[in-house]
Amino acid sequence: MPSEKKISIIIPTLNEEYFITKLIPHLRNGDKQNLVKEIILVDAGSKDETCKIGEELGVRIIHSTQKGRAIQMNLGAKHAKSEILHFIHADAFPPENFSQEVLNILESCDAGCFRSLFDTDGWFLRTNSWFTRFNGTFFRGGGQTLFMERDLFRELGGYDESVDLMEEYELIQRIKKNGSFKVIQQDVLVSARDYNKHGHWTLQTKYSLIYALFFFGFSQKTMKKFYSWLMKKH
Repeated sequence: MPSEKKISIIIPTLNEEYFITKLIPHLRNGDKQNLVKEIILVDAGSKDETCKIGEELGVRIIHSTQKGRAIQMNLGAKHAKSEILHFIHADAFPPENFSQEVLNILESCDAGCFRSLFDTDGWFLRTNSWFTRFNGTFFRGGGQTLFMERDLFRELGGYDESVDLMEEYELIQRIKKNGSFKVIQQDVLVSARDYNKHGHWTLQTKYSLIYALFFFGFSQKTMKKFYSWLMKKH
C-alpha cells in the first residue's frame, strides 16, 4: 500500500532572492505526486526581497531572530507539519520527481541525501561532485540536501545549534550511530557561486583544512577562528 506520509521542505535563507525565485517553482515542478505538504522559508533577517518573493510564491515564512543554519533549520522543523523533513539550501535544486524518491528510500532506511553536481563544466568541481555518490560522511555536504523522518530528527535533538561549521556532517554522524543512511544516486544541482567567487582550488583547499579540523575533533571555537583567518587570505 502506498505511503501516505507527506514532506515538509525547510529552507534556511538570508538574502537569497535570486535563488528563491527559481527554487520554489522548481520544487513544485519536481513534486510529481503532490507529496510535499509545505515549503517553509526560515529567514534570518534578509534585507532583499527574499521574504516578499516567498510570500508571493505561497510558501510559509518563519522569521528567525538568530542567524545560523542549524538554528534556522531547527526552527523550521519545530513548525513543520509533515512526517518527513527535507532540508534544502536555497541554491540547491533537487532532481525531477525528488519527493517520490525520498519516500521510496525512507522505506528501507532512516535518513539520506542525494548526490550533488555543481553547475559548472569545470573538471575540478565535476570531479569533486563525482565522489558524492559514496556513502562516507567525508563526502557529504549541505548542498546535497538532507531528509529523514521527523520522529528521528526529534529523537536526535535536531541540529546542534552550537555547531556553526559542518552542521550537516555533525548531524549525519549522529544519524549513522543510531540508524541507517543512504545516498540516492541522482543529482542535486548546486550553485558553484562560492567557488567562482574565491577560486576553485583556493576555496577547496580552505574547505579541506576545515574538514580536517572537524574530523580530528577540534572545537568549533578553533574552527571558526581558523576559518575566519583562512577567508581573509587571498
